Amino acid sequence: MNCRCKSCQTANAMISNAAIKAQLNDIKGQMVGHVREHFAELDRLLQSASGIVINIAELRLYYYPPAKRGETPRVETYPIGIGRLDWQTPLGTTRITAKVENPAWYPPGGIVKEYAERGIDLPRTVPPGPDNPLGDYAMILDIPGYLIHGTNRPQGVGMRVSHGCIRMLPDDIEDLIYRVPVDTPVRLINQPLKQGWTQQDMLLAQVYPVPEATPEEMKAQSRKHLILRPPPLRDKNFSSIMLVSSAW
Repeated sequence: MNCRCKSCQTANAMISNAAIKAQLNDIKGQMVGHVREHFAELDRLLQSASGIVINIAELRLYYYPPAKRGETPRVETYPIGIGRLDWQTPLGTTRITAKVENPAWYPPGGIVKEYAERGIDLPRTVPPGPDNPLGDYAMILDIPGYLIHGTNRPQGVGMRVSHGCIRMLPDDIEDLIYRVPVDTPVRLINQPLKQGWTQQDMLLAQVYPVPEATPEEMKAQSRKHLILRPPPLRDKNFSSIMLVSSAW
């Protein structure tokens, strides 16, 4: 027989709430277990990560320096500028084939034409200096015409304003280029969602806007060409070439 007095109703409500909380805690525990298992696997992958990862969606570059035996792996991150929607930065796996100091820029026909339509006559050669959009340093990727380079317009870092190349702040690329060896692997990804646990066991997520472009459009990149010239370099680890970039 069910008692309808206020005390019994309160007690029944408390029991029901306790049961619901127990069920929710059980579900939460299962979910946390699955999420932790997922992130444990992700952590294992990151522990073995190496080289450079460029997240197009986030406009950031991650560098995983080689870790010595017994040393805790770490990651460095830098803001970058990337390609416009009509000159998109390609996706995929590549590597650094050469490093260049004081690159010269030879604008390709497509960019010369684009500037001419705006009433700007680009020179055939832009020598090293303050007017060179490649900045003072460049790392050549094994994707013809695409580079990771500095810039003479640092305000464009953090924006989609380049002709496909990856721009870095001048101080950042100067710090990075001497520590990244030739043949370093580079992965270009488009991952708009980031998740991670804090030290307080709180799950955080970051979501970045995705431009209105299909994956096919993101991957469909025109093949461009490099023209190389021999310059003097002060570092033996740098390639003896002068750079021509078709994207900057």
